[in-house]
Amino acid sequence: MLVFLRGFENLVGFYLFETYNLYLQGFKNLAGVVTRYSVVITIVAFFNPFALAVSSSLPDLSPD
Repeated sequence: MLVFLRGFENLVGFYLFETYNLYLQGFKNLAGVVTRYSVVITIVAFFNPFALAVSSSLPDLSPD
């Protein structure tokens, strides 16, 4: 019975460890993607008011 419990404990521990590793790997990948996209988002957010200011300062060329 003790051997069975020990094996079960190892199995549960292994499962939890593997699951944790998978979550960690997924989190790292997610963090990498978020970091990459946050750079793009920051650039867009930074240049958007600038582009808006430039476009609003340009004369309106559209016909009435």
